[in-house]
Amino acid sequence: MVSRPHTLNVSDQTTEARLAAQIEQAIFEAARHGEVIDQAAARQIAAAIHRGVDGELAHFAGTGELRNYQLTRLELHYAVKDEPRRARWANALRAYVTDQQRRHQAGQTPADTATQGSAGAVGADQGSAR
Repeated sequence: MVSRPHTLNVSDQTTEARLAAQIEQAIFEAARHGEVIDQAAARQIAAAIHRGVDGELAHFAGTGELRNYQLTRLELHYAVKDEPRRARWANALRAYVTDQQRRHQAGQTPADTATQGSAGAVGADQGSAR
């Protein structure tokens, strides 16, 4: 059997367009309510823009765990540098990461963050808590 390079077929394009629409809708809804995106949207963004299996974004996309806030933001910086059209997505994910870091520093558990809103969470980044 002859090996061919993978090309994007119609099904892949449809899936990619659907994912992009879901991400855009999540960003829109969060902004409309003055909140950051939820974890599901944050993981979708991380999965869409990560650049390798060993990075913080890939780890977060796969597990939902943010290991290092500062490295995650740094990886976002480089992802956007390579793909400027994803800046809106990266900014939404950066705000999510910062919100999670603030909650971690305040001693809130993941269960706490699921039951509380994120209003007013968008702001300047802080250093890594880990």
